[in-house]
Amino acid sequence: MELNLKDKVAIITGGGQGLGKAIALELATEGVDIVIADINLETSMLTVKEIELLGKRAIAVKADVRIKADTEYMVKMAVETFNRLDILVNNAGLTLIAPLLQITEENWNLLVDTNLKGTFLCSQAAARVMVPQREGCIINISSMCGIQGWAERGPYGATKAGIINLTRILAAELGPVGIRVNCIAPGYTLTNSFYQLLSDGKIDDKELLKGIPMGKFVSPEEIAYAVGFLVSKKASCITGEVLVIDGGWTSSGGAWQVFPSKMKFQK
Repeated sequence: MELNLKDKVAIITGGGQGLGKAIALELATEGVDIVIADINLETSMLTVKEIELLGKRAIAVKADVRIKADTEYMVKMAVETFNRLDILVNNAGLTLIAPLLQITEENWNLLVDTNLKGTFLCSQAAARVMVPQREGCIINISSMCGIQGWAERGPYGATKAGIINLTRILAAELGPVGIRVNCIAPGYTLTNSFYQLLSDGKIDDKELLKGIPMGKFVSPEEIAYAVGFLVSKKASCITGEVLVIDGGWTSSGGAWQVFPSKMKFQK
Protein backbone atom coordinates (compact mmCIF):
# COMPACT_ATOMS: atom_id res chain seq x y z
CA MET A 1 0.00 0.00 0.00
CA GLU A 2 1.50 3.30 -1.09
CA LEU A 3 1.35 5.72 1.86
CA ASN A 4 2.50 8.85 -0.03
CA LEU A 5 4.67 10.14 2.81
CA LYS A 6 7.60 11.24 0.65
CA ASP A 7 9.39 14.33 2.00
CA LYS A 8 7.25 14.59 5.11
CA VAL A 9 9.13 15.46 8.31
CA ALA A 10 8.74 13.55 11.57
CA ILE A 11 10.03 13.84 15.13
CA ILE A 12 10.32 10.52 16.97
CA THR A 13 10.92 10.87 20.71
CA GLY A 14 12.92 8.04 22.21
CA GLY A 15 13.90 7.14 18.66
CA GLY A 16 17.43 5.99 19.41
CA GLN A 17 16.49 2.39 20.11
CA GLY A 18 13.68 -0.11 20.52
CA LEU A 19 10.20 0.77 19.39
CA GLY A 20 11.14 4.36 18.53
CA LYS A 21 13.94 3.20 16.27
CA ALA A 22 11.64 0.75 14.47
CA ILE A 23 9.12 3.54 13.89
CA ALA A 24 11.84 5.89 12.61
CA LEU A 25 13.18 3.32 10.15
CA GLU A 26 9.72 2.43 8.87
CA LEU A 27 8.80 6.07 8.26
CA ALA A 28 12.15 6.66 6.56
CA THR A 29 11.43 3.70 4.29
CA GLU A 30 8.21 5.48 3.32
CA GLY A 31 10.16 8.62 2.39
CA VAL A 32 10.01 10.65 5.60
CA ASP A 33 12.89 12.82 6.86
CA ILE A 34 13.46 12.12 10.55
CA VAL A 35 14.42 13.95 13.72
CA ILE A 36 15.51 11.52 16.43
CA ALA A 37 14.89 13.20 19.80
CA ASP A 38 16.39 11.19 22.65
CA ILE A 39 18.32 11.65 25.87
CA ASN A 40 20.93 9.22 24.51
CA LEU A 41 22.75 11.00 21.70
CA GLU A 42 25.04 8.04 20.99
CA THR A 43 22.26 5.60 20.10
CA SER A 44 20.42 8.38 18.26
CA MET A 45 23.40 8.94 15.97
CA LEU A 46 23.50 5.22 15.14
CA THR A 47 19.84 5.37 14.14
CA VAL A 48 20.53 8.45 12.04
CA LYS A 49 23.21 6.55 10.12
CA GLU A 50 20.78 3.72 9.39
CA ILE A 51 18.21 6.21 8.12
CA GLU A 52 20.79 7.85 5.88
CA LEU A 53 21.59 4.44 4.38
CA LEU A 54 17.93 4.32 3.34
CA GLY A 55 18.49 7.53 1.37
CA LYS A 56 16.66 9.88 3.70
CA ARG A 57 17.83 12.83 5.76
CA ALA A 58 17.96 12.61 9.54
CA ILE A 59 19.33 14.49 12.52
CA ALA A 60 19.77 13.57 16.17
CA VAL A 61 18.72 16.01 18.89
CA LYS A 62 19.45 15.44 22.54
CA ALA A 63 16.19 16.13 24.33
CA ASP A 64 14.57 15.23 27.62
CA VAL A 65 10.78 15.21 27.13
CA ARG A 66 10.29 16.21 30.78
CA ILE A 67 11.88 19.59 30.09
CA LYS A 68 9.83 22.20 28.20
CA ALA A 69 12.89 23.95 26.75
CA ASP A 70 14.16 20.65 25.32
CA THR A 71 10.84 19.89 23.59
CA GLU A 72 10.79 23.38 22.10
CA TYR A 73 14.38 22.95 20.96
CA MET A 74 13.71 19.66 19.16
CA VAL A 75 10.85 21.27 17.24
CA LYS A 76 13.00 24.30 16.45
CA MET A 77 15.73 22.04 15.05
CA ALA A 78 13.20 20.17 12.91
CA VAL A 79 11.91 23.38 11.36
CA GLU A 80 15.37 24.91 10.90
CA THR A 81 16.68 21.75 9.24
CA PHE A 82 13.69 20.64 7.16
CA ASN A 83 11.53 23.80 7.01
CA ARG A 84 8.40 22.12 8.38
CA LEU A 85 7.02 19.49 10.75
CA ASP A 86 4.34 17.01 9.68
CA ILE A 87 4.48 14.17 12.19
CA LEU A 88 5.20 13.80 15.89
CA VAL A 89 5.45 10.37 17.49
CA ASN A 90 5.39 10.58 21.29
CA ASN A 91 7.21 7.34 21.98
CA ALA A 92 9.60 8.21 24.83
CA GLY A 93 8.51 6.61 28.08
CA LEU A 94 9.39 4.55 31.12
CA THR A 95 7.85 1.45 32.65
CA LEU A 96 7.66 0.15 36.20
CA ILE A 97 6.32 -3.06 37.69
CA ALA A 98 6.10 -2.90 41.47
CA PRO A 99 3.55 -3.50 44.25
CA LEU A 100 1.72 -0.46 45.60
CA LEU A 101 3.53 -0.48 48.94
CA GLN A 102 6.94 -0.48 47.26
CA ILE A 103 6.32 2.46 44.93
CA THR A 104 8.06 5.65 46.05
CA GLU A 105 7.00 9.20 45.43
CA GLU A 106 10.08 9.54 43.23
CA ASN A 107 8.91 6.55 41.15
CA TRP A 108 5.51 8.17 40.69
CA ASN A 109 6.89 11.58 39.74
CA LEU A 110 9.40 10.15 37.28
CA LEU A 111 6.79 8.18 35.34
CA VAL A 112 4.21 10.97 35.37
CA ASP A 113 6.77 13.52 34.21
CA THR A 114 8.19 11.30 31.47
CA ASN A 115 5.14 9.50 30.12
CA LEU A 116 2.29 11.96 30.58
CA LYS A 117 3.83 15.40 31.01
CA GLY A 118 6.35 14.56 28.27
CA THR A 119 3.57 13.68 25.83
CA PHE A 120 1.82 16.95 26.65
CA LEU A 121 4.93 19.14 26.31
CA CYS A 122 6.00 17.58 23.01
CA SER A 123 2.48 17.83 21.57
CA GLN A 124 2.20 21.46 22.61
CA ALA A 125 5.54 22.35 21.03
CA ALA A 126 4.70 20.53 17.80
CA ALA A 127 1.23 22.06 17.62
CA ARG A 128 2.73 25.56 17.60
CA VAL A 129 4.17 24.67 14.18
CA MET A 130 1.35 22.46 12.90
CA VAL A 131 -1.50 24.87 13.64
CA PRO A 132 -0.22 27.60 11.27
CA GLN A 133 0.41 24.89 8.64
CA ARG A 134 -3.18 23.70 9.20
CA GLU A 135 -2.06 20.10 8.93
CA GLY A 136 -0.11 17.52 10.85
CA CYS A 137 -0.35 14.22 12.71
CA ILE A 138 0.46 13.30 16.30
CA ILE A 139 0.76 9.69 17.38
CA ASN A 140 0.88 8.93 21.10
CA ILE A 141 2.18 5.61 22.37
CA SER A 142 0.11 4.33 25.28
CA SER A 143 -0.21 0.70 26.42
CA MET A 144 -2.78 -1.98 26.99
CA CYS A 145 -2.04 -1.21 30.67
CA GLY A 146 -3.80 2.10 30.08
CA ILE A 147 -6.99 0.26 29.16
CA GLN A 148 -7.24 -2.44 31.82
CA GLY A 149 -6.59 -2.29 35.54
CA TRP A 150 -3.46 -4.31 36.19
CA ALA A 151 -1.91 -5.23 39.48
CA GLU A 152 1.50 -3.70 40.18
CA ARG A 153 1.32 -1.12 37.36
CA GLY A 154 0.19 1.88 39.43
CA PRO A 155 2.07 4.86 37.97
CA TYR A 156 2.68 3.19 34.60
CA GLY A 157 -0.97 2.30 33.99
CA ALA A 158 -2.19 5.66 35.27
CA THR A 159 0.09 7.60 32.93
CA LYS A 160 -0.81 5.42 29.95
CA ALA A 161 -4.52 5.89 30.66
CA GLY A 162 -3.90 9.63 30.85
CA ILE A 163 -2.23 9.53 27.44
CA ILE A 164 -5.35 7.93 25.96
CA ASN A 165 -7.64 10.68 27.24
CA LEU A 166 -5.13 13.38 26.29
CA THR A 167 -5.20 11.94 22.76
CA ARG A 168 -8.97 12.37 22.58
CA ILE A 169 -8.83 15.90 23.97
CA LEU A 170 -6.13 16.99 21.51
CA ALA A 171 -8.00 15.37 18.62
CA ALA A 172 -11.14 17.35 19.49
CA GLU A 173 -9.22 20.59 19.92
CA LEU A 174 -6.89 20.35 16.92
CA GLY A 175 -9.17 18.63 14.43
CA PRO A 176 -10.79 21.89 13.23
CA VAL A 177 -7.36 23.12 12.07
CA GLY A 178 -6.52 19.93 10.19
CA ILE A 179 -4.38 18.12 12.79
CA ARG A 180 -5.12 14.49 13.56
CA VAL A 181 -4.17 12.89 16.89
CA ASN A 182 -4.29 9.14 17.45
CA CYS A 183 -2.98 6.64 19.96
CA ILE A 184 -1.47 3.18 19.73
CA ALA A 185 -1.69 0.88 22.75
CA PRO A 186 0.82 -1.94 22.32
CA GLY A 187 0.79 -5.21 24.19
CA TYR A 188 3.99 -6.92 25.25
CA THR A 189 6.45 -5.87 22.56
CA LEU A 190 9.86 -7.39 21.86
CA THR A 191 11.97 -4.39 22.82
CA ASN A 192 15.04 -4.01 25.03
CA SER A 193 12.83 -3.08 27.98
CA PHE A 194 10.81 -6.28 27.50
CA TYR A 195 13.94 -8.40 27.56
CA GLN A 196 15.16 -6.50 30.63
CA LEU A 197 11.92 -7.33 32.46
CA LEU A 198 12.47 -10.98 31.55
CA SER A 199 16.06 -10.83 32.78
CA ASP A 200 15.00 -9.18 36.06
CA GLY A 201 12.37 -11.85 36.67
CA LYS A 202 9.58 -9.26 36.57
CA ILE A 203 7.65 -11.21 33.91
CA ASP A 204 7.43 -14.82 32.77
CA ASP A 205 7.20 -15.14 28.98
CA LYS A 206 5.65 -18.62 29.05
CA GLU A 207 2.93 -17.53 31.46
CA LEU A 208 2.25 -14.36 29.48
CA LEU A 209 1.77 -16.25 26.24
CA LYS A 210 -1.05 -18.22 27.87
CA GLY A 211 -3.08 -15.01 27.98
CA ILE A 212 -2.49 -14.01 24.34
CA PRO A 213 -4.97 -15.60 21.89
CA MET A 214 -2.57 -15.15 18.97
CA GLY A 215 0.11 -16.96 20.95
CA LYS A 216 2.88 -14.48 20.19
CA PHE A 217 4.34 -11.19 21.34
CA VAL A 218 4.20 -8.01 19.27
CA SER A 219 7.19 -7.04 17.13
CA PRO A 220 8.32 -3.39 17.04
CA GLU A 221 7.84 -3.47 13.26
CA GLU A 222 4.13 -4.28 13.67
CA ILE A 223 3.71 -1.12 15.74
CA ALA A 224 5.74 0.85 13.19
CA TYR A 225 3.50 -0.30 10.31
CA ALA A 226 0.46 0.97 12.20
CA VAL A 227 2.11 4.35 12.76
CA GLY A 228 2.84 4.63 9.05
CA PHE A 229 -0.79 4.00 8.19
CA LEU A 230 -2.19 6.38 10.79
CA VAL A 231 -0.04 9.32 9.66
CA SER A 232 -0.86 8.76 5.99
CA LYS A 233 -3.78 10.15 4.01
CA LYS A 234 -5.16 6.62 3.92
CA ALA A 235 -6.29 7.43 7.48
CA SER A 236 -7.41 10.99 6.75
CA CYS A 237 -10.67 10.66 8.69
CA ILE A 238 -9.26 8.78 11.68
CA THR A 239 -8.61 10.90 14.75
CA GLY A 240 -9.04 10.53 18.49
CA GLU A 241 -8.81 6.75 18.21
CA VAL A 242 -6.90 4.14 20.21
CA LEU A 243 -5.51 1.21 18.23
CA VAL A 244 -4.70 -1.75 20.47
CA ILE A 245 -2.02 -4.07 19.09
CA ASP A 246 -1.61 -6.89 21.59
CA GLY A 247 -2.45 -10.21 19.94
CA GLY A 248 -5.89 -10.15 21.53
CA TRP A 249 -4.76 -9.91 25.16
CA THR A 250 -7.08 -7.12 26.33
CA SER A 251 -10.11 -8.39 24.41
CA SER A 252 -9.74 -11.82 26.04
CA GLY A 253 -9.18 -10.55 29.57
CA GLY A 254 -5.70 -12.05 29.60
CA ALA A 255 -4.45 -9.41 31.99
CA TRP A 256 -6.13 -11.22 34.87
CA GLN A 257 -4.35 -14.50 34.21
CA VAL A 258 -0.95 -13.37 35.44
CA PHE A 259 -0.05 -11.79 38.76
CA PRO A 260 3.64 -10.80 38.68
CA SER A 261 4.34 -11.31 42.38
CA LYS A 262 2.60 -11.85 45.69
CA MET A 263 2.00 -8.68 47.66
CA LYS A 264 3.05 -8.96 51.28
CA PHE A 265 1.36 -6.61 53.69
CA GLN A 266 3.38 -5.78 56.78
CA LYS A 267 1.65 -5.10 60.07
